[in-house]
Amino acid sequence: MAVGGTISSLVSWGGLFLAYAGSGAAITIVLIATSRRLSGELSSDPNSRVVKPYIELLSHLPSLKAYLIVFFEGMLILGSFSYLGAAISNTFNYSYITIGAITTAFGIGAILAGRLGGRIVKRTGKKRLIAFGLLFGAVADLLMATLSASLMSTIIGVFLLGLGFMLAHSTLLTLATEFAKKSRGIAMSLVAFSFMVGGAVGTGLGGGYINAYGYESFFLICSVLLVTLGLIAYIAISEGALLKEEEELAM
Repeated sequence: MAVGGTISSLVSWGGLFLAYAGSGAAITIVLIATSRRLSGELSSDPNSRVVKPYIELLSHLPSLKAYLIVFFEGMLILGSFSYLGAAISNTFNYSYITIGAITTAFGIGAILAGRLGGRIVKRTGKKRLIAFGLLFGAVADLLMATLSASLMSTIIGVFLLGLGFMLAHSTLLTLATEFAKKSRGIAMSLVAFSFMVGGAVGTGLGGGYINAYGYESFFLICSVLLVTLGLIAYIAISEGALLKEEEELAM
Protein backbone atom coordinates (compact mmCIF):
# COMPACT_ATOMS: atom_id res chain seq x y z
CA MET A 1 0.00 0.00 0.00
CA ALA A 2 2.89 2.34 0.71
CA VAL A 3 4.42 1.43 -2.67
CA GLY A 4 1.07 2.05 -4.37
CA GLY A 5 0.74 5.44 -2.71
CA THR A 6 4.27 6.38 -3.79
CA ILE A 7 3.67 5.39 -7.42
CA SER A 8 0.39 7.35 -7.45
CA SER A 9 2.15 10.43 -6.05
CA LEU A 10 4.98 10.24 -8.58
CA VAL A 11 2.82 9.44 -11.62
CA SER A 12 -0.96 9.27 -11.14
CA TRP A 13 -3.58 6.81 -9.96
CA GLY A 14 -3.87 5.64 -13.57
CA GLY A 15 -0.11 5.06 -13.69
CA LEU A 16 -0.45 2.85 -10.64
CA PHE A 17 -2.63 0.39 -12.55
CA LEU A 18 -0.26 0.44 -15.52
CA ALA A 19 2.68 -0.34 -13.21
CA TYR A 20 0.83 -3.26 -11.62
CA ALA A 21 -0.26 -4.54 -15.03
CA GLY A 22 3.38 -4.54 -16.15
CA SER A 23 4.43 -6.37 -12.99
CA GLY A 24 1.68 -8.93 -13.50
CA ALA A 25 2.78 -9.53 -17.10
CA ALA A 26 6.40 -10.04 -16.00
CA ILE A 27 5.36 -12.54 -13.31
CA THR A 28 3.19 -14.40 -15.84
CA ILE A 29 6.14 -14.77 -18.23
CA VAL A 30 8.30 -16.16 -15.43
CA LEU A 31 5.59 -18.64 -14.42
CA ILE A 32 5.11 -19.84 -18.00
CA ALA A 33 8.87 -20.31 -18.44
CA THR A 34 9.08 -22.21 -15.14
CA SER A 35 6.09 -24.43 -15.91
CA ARG A 36 7.76 -25.70 -19.08
CA ARG A 37 10.55 -27.20 -17.00
CA LEU A 38 8.03 -28.78 -14.65
CA SER A 39 5.67 -30.12 -17.32
CA GLY A 40 7.61 -33.35 -17.67
CA GLU A 41 7.28 -34.05 -13.94
CA LEU A 42 3.52 -33.47 -13.81
CA SER A 43 0.92 -36.00 -14.87
CA SER A 44 -2.84 -35.73 -15.03
CA ASP A 45 -5.09 -37.82 -12.82
CA PRO A 46 -7.63 -39.75 -14.93
CA ASN A 47 -9.88 -40.03 -11.87
CA SER A 48 -9.85 -36.31 -11.09
CA ARG A 49 -13.24 -34.60 -10.64
CA VAL A 50 -14.01 -31.01 -11.48
CA VAL A 51 -17.46 -30.08 -10.16
CA LYS A 52 -18.34 -32.81 -7.67
CA PRO A 53 -15.80 -31.85 -4.96
CA TYR A 54 -17.26 -28.34 -4.81
CA ILE A 55 -20.79 -29.72 -4.51
CA GLU A 56 -19.67 -32.07 -1.73
CA LEU A 57 -18.07 -29.27 0.27
CA LEU A 58 -21.02 -26.90 -0.17
CA SER A 59 -23.50 -29.62 0.80
CA HIS A 60 -21.51 -30.26 4.01
CA LEU A 61 -23.27 -28.00 6.55
CA PRO A 62 -20.26 -27.03 8.73
CA SER A 63 -18.27 -26.21 5.59
CA LEU A 64 -21.15 -24.19 4.15
CA LYS A 65 -21.39 -22.20 7.38
CA ALA A 66 -17.68 -21.35 7.15
CA TYR A 67 -17.98 -20.20 3.51
CA LEU A 68 -21.03 -18.04 4.29
CA ILE A 69 -19.20 -16.40 7.19
CA VAL A 70 -16.21 -15.79 4.89
CA PHE A 71 -18.53 -14.24 2.29
CA PHE A 72 -19.98 -11.74 4.77
CA GLU A 73 -16.53 -11.17 6.30
CA GLY A 74 -15.30 -10.14 2.86
CA MET A 75 -18.39 -8.03 2.28
CA LEU A 76 -17.86 -6.03 5.47
CA ILE A 77 -14.09 -6.00 6.01
CA LEU A 78 -12.91 -5.82 2.40
CA GLY A 79 -15.88 -3.64 1.54
CA SER A 80 -14.98 -1.11 4.24
CA PHE A 81 -11.26 -1.32 3.47
CA SER A 82 -11.98 -0.38 -0.16
CA TYR A 83 -13.06 3.11 0.95
CA LEU A 84 -10.41 3.81 3.58
CA GLY A 85 -8.20 5.77 1.21
CA ALA A 86 -11.08 7.81 -0.17
CA ALA A 87 -12.40 8.53 3.34
CA ILE A 88 -8.97 9.65 4.59
CA SER A 89 -8.51 11.83 1.51
CA ASN A 90 -11.97 13.34 1.96
CA THR A 91 -11.35 14.12 5.65
CA PHE A 92 -7.68 15.12 5.78
CA ASN A 93 -6.93 15.95 2.13
CA TYR A 94 -3.59 14.11 2.28
CA SER A 95 -1.43 13.16 -0.69
CA TYR A 96 -1.48 9.64 -2.15
CA ILE A 97 1.86 8.79 -0.56
CA THR A 98 0.62 9.81 2.90
CA ILE A 99 -2.62 7.86 2.48
CA GLY A 100 -0.59 4.82 1.36
CA ALA A 101 1.58 5.11 4.46
CA ILE A 102 -1.47 5.34 6.74
CA THR A 103 -3.23 2.34 5.18
CA THR A 104 -0.04 0.30 5.54
CA ALA A 105 -1.11 -0.01 9.19
CA PHE A 106 -3.61 -2.59 7.89
CA GLY A 107 -0.74 -4.78 6.70
CA ILE A 108 1.15 -4.33 9.97
CA GLY A 109 -1.93 -5.47 11.90
CA ALA A 110 -2.36 -8.47 9.60
CA ILE A 111 1.30 -9.52 10.02
CA LEU A 112 1.05 -9.25 13.80
CA ALA A 113 -2.13 -11.34 13.84
CA GLY A 114 -0.49 -13.93 11.61
CA ARG A 115 2.37 -14.27 14.08
CA LEU A 116 0.21 -14.41 17.20
CA GLY A 117 -2.90 -16.18 15.92
CA GLY A 118 -1.54 -19.70 16.41
CA ARG A 119 -0.71 -19.01 20.05
CA ILE A 120 -3.98 -17.25 20.78
CA VAL A 121 -6.19 -19.96 19.26
CA LYS A 122 -4.77 -22.54 21.69
CA ARG A 123 -6.20 -20.49 24.56
CA THR A 124 -9.43 -19.22 23.05
CA GLY A 125 -10.47 -21.94 20.59
CA LYS A 126 -11.29 -21.38 16.93
CA LYS A 127 -14.81 -19.99 17.17
CA ARG A 128 -13.88 -17.47 19.86
CA LEU A 129 -10.92 -16.26 17.84
CA ILE A 130 -13.12 -15.80 14.77
CA ALA A 131 -15.61 -13.82 16.86
CA PHE A 132 -12.82 -11.74 18.42
CA GLY A 133 -11.36 -10.99 14.99
CA LEU A 134 -14.70 -9.80 13.65
CA LEU A 135 -15.23 -7.69 16.78
CA PHE A 136 -11.82 -6.07 16.26
CA GLY A 137 -13.02 -5.21 12.77
CA ALA A 138 -16.17 -3.71 14.27
CA VAL A 139 -14.11 -1.52 16.62
CA ALA A 140 -11.94 -0.49 13.65
CA ASP A 141 -14.95 0.62 11.61
CA LEU A 142 -16.36 2.42 14.63
CA LEU A 143 -13.12 4.41 14.89
CA MET A 144 -13.26 5.09 11.16
CA ALA A 145 -16.83 6.37 11.59
CA THR A 146 -15.34 9.09 13.78
CA LEU A 147 -12.18 9.53 11.71
CA SER A 148 -12.60 13.29 11.69
CA ALA A 149 -11.80 13.22 15.43
CA SER A 150 -8.06 12.67 15.00
CA LEU A 151 -5.46 11.13 12.74
CA MET A 152 -4.27 8.80 15.51
CA SER A 153 -7.70 7.21 15.95
CA THR A 154 -7.80 6.69 12.19
CA ILE A 155 -4.42 4.93 12.16
CA ILE A 156 -5.47 2.74 15.11
CA GLY A 157 -8.68 1.89 13.26
CA VAL A 158 -6.80 0.86 10.11
CA PHE A 159 -4.42 -1.25 12.23
CA LEU A 160 -7.28 -2.99 14.07
CA LEU A 161 -9.03 -3.72 10.77
CA GLY A 162 -5.95 -5.61 9.55
CA LEU A 163 -5.52 -7.33 12.90
CA GLY A 164 -9.16 -8.43 13.07
CA PHE A 165 -9.20 -9.52 9.45
CA MET A 166 -6.25 -11.88 9.80
CA LEU A 167 -7.36 -13.33 13.15
CA ALA A 168 -10.77 -14.22 11.72
CA HIS A 169 -9.80 -15.08 8.14
CA SER A 170 -6.82 -17.31 8.87
CA THR A 171 -8.90 -19.28 11.40
CA LEU A 172 -11.77 -19.65 8.93
CA LEU A 173 -9.30 -20.85 6.31
CA THR A 174 -7.95 -23.42 8.75
CA LEU A 175 -11.47 -24.70 9.47
CA ALA A 176 -12.34 -24.94 5.79
CA THR A 177 -9.23 -27.00 4.98
CA GLU A 178 -9.78 -29.25 8.01
CA PHE A 179 -13.15 -30.19 6.53
CA ALA A 180 -11.51 -31.21 3.26
CA LYS A 181 -8.42 -33.26 4.06
CA LYS A 182 -8.44 -34.79 0.57
CA SER A 183 -9.40 -31.56 -1.23
CA ARG A 184 -7.50 -28.80 0.54
CA GLY A 185 -6.82 -26.90 -2.68
CA ILE A 186 -10.52 -26.85 -3.52
CA ALA A 187 -11.40 -25.70 -0.01
CA MET A 188 -8.84 -22.89 -0.19
CA SER A 189 -10.14 -21.80 -3.59
CA LEU A 190 -13.70 -21.67 -2.22
CA VAL A 191 -12.54 -19.54 0.70
CA ALA A 192 -10.78 -17.13 -1.66
CA PHE A 193 -13.81 -17.08 -3.98
CA SER A 194 -16.25 -16.44 -1.13
CA PHE A 195 -14.08 -13.68 0.34
CA MET A 196 -13.46 -11.84 -2.92
CA VAL A 197 -17.06 -12.09 -4.14
CA GLY A 198 -18.20 -10.82 -0.75
CA GLY A 199 -15.70 -7.97 -1.02
CA ALA A 200 -16.97 -7.09 -4.49
CA VAL A 201 -20.57 -7.03 -3.25
CA GLY A 202 -19.60 -4.93 -0.22
CA THR A 203 -17.65 -2.47 -2.36
CA GLY A 204 -20.50 -2.16 -4.86
CA LEU A 205 -23.15 -1.62 -2.21
CA GLY A 206 -20.84 0.65 -0.23
CA GLY A 207 -20.40 3.08 -3.11
CA GLY A 208 -24.12 3.69 -3.39
CA TYR A 209 -24.53 3.93 0.38
CA ILE A 210 -21.69 6.46 0.72
CA ASN A 211 -23.15 8.62 -2.06
CA ALA A 212 -26.46 8.68 -0.21
CA TYR A 213 -25.39 8.89 3.45
CA GLY A 214 -21.65 9.63 3.63
CA TYR A 215 -18.55 7.85 4.94
CA GLU A 216 -19.29 8.10 8.65
CA SER A 217 -22.65 6.39 8.32
CA PHE A 218 -21.12 3.73 6.05
CA PHE A 219 -18.40 2.76 8.53
CA LEU A 220 -20.91 2.86 11.39
CA ILE A 221 -23.27 0.40 9.67
CA CYS A 222 -20.31 -1.86 8.82
CA SER A 223 -19.35 -1.81 12.50
CA VAL A 224 -22.83 -2.85 13.63
CA LEU A 225 -23.00 -5.60 11.01
CA LEU A 226 -19.57 -6.94 12.01
CA VAL A 227 -20.72 -7.23 15.63
CA THR A 228 -23.76 -9.13 14.38
CA LEU A 229 -21.61 -11.39 12.20
CA GLY A 230 -19.27 -12.07 15.12
CA LEU A 231 -22.19 -13.22 17.28
CA ILE A 232 -23.59 -15.36 14.45
CA ALA A 233 -20.18 -16.96 13.90
CA TYR A 234 -19.83 -17.72 17.60
CA ILE A 235 -23.26 -19.40 17.67
CA ALA A 236 -23.05 -21.15 14.28
CA ILE A 237 -19.62 -22.74 14.79
CA SER A 238 -19.59 -25.58 17.29
CA GLU A 239 -16.10 -26.90 17.96
CA GLY A 240 -17.45 -30.16 19.39
CA ALA A 241 -19.44 -30.73 16.21
CA LEU A 242 -16.39 -29.75 14.19
CA LEU A 243 -14.30 -32.50 15.72
CA LYS A 244 -17.04 -35.06 15.08
CA GLU A 245 -17.49 -33.97 11.46
CA GLU A 246 -13.75 -33.98 10.94
CA GLU A 247 -13.51 -37.58 12.13
CA GLU A 248 -16.33 -38.62 9.83
CA LEU A 249 -14.77 -36.91 6.82
CA ALA A 250 -11.40 -38.53 7.52
CA MET A 251 -12.93 -42.03 7.49
